[in-house]
Amino acid sequence: MDRRAKPLTSVIVAILAVAGCSSLSPEAKQEKRTELDAMSEATLLRLFEAQPESKVVYEQCVGYAIAAMNQTKIPVVGTGKGYGIVIDKSNNVREYVEVSQFEVGGGLGAQNYMAVVFFKDEAQLKKAMTGFWHFQAGAEAAAGTTKAGGSASSGKGYQAYKIAESGAVATLTIRIVRAKPLDVLL
Repeated sequence: MDRRAKPLTSVIVAILAVAGCSSLSPEAKQEKRTELDAMSEATLLRLFEAQPESKVVYEQCVGYAIAAMNQTKIPVVGTGKGYGIVIDKSNNVREYVEVSQFEVGGGLGAQNYMAVVFFKDEAQLKKAMTGFWHFQAGAEAAAGTTKAGGSASSGKGYQAYKIAESGAVATLTIRIVRAKPLDVLL
């Protein structure tokens, strides 16, 4: 074996070994799902308190998604990651998701926030439950603590709210957001 190939082979074997050991037990999976369910219920209550009109939007929606997100932005790029849940209100089907985002553009900051999306359109809800990509461009300035209210934006087939938890961020970016079902991971 070539000397240069040996370190690469060792790295591949180590990655496969770690990946093989990373699956969660059924109890741990259920614990993670229970944690995400509780987070979503608490977030809805906070949103309804901060913006009472959001309860009307919730009552009229076909389903909703809630994710706890962490975002970091430096002058040219930014990233974010979070976990959440998508719920179809007609049958209470729940899909647990991992959300990632990538940004290109100006900005600076770090922030933890809760994203809440109420779907008016069933097709948009189904996309969210099976994994989706979302592209967005715009400017944003946000700062807050857990007591801060939410900000709302409306899009085609959905109404979105953002509740700042901590930190501050100011951006002028193009953002790509992707959600994928967690069942692969859980």
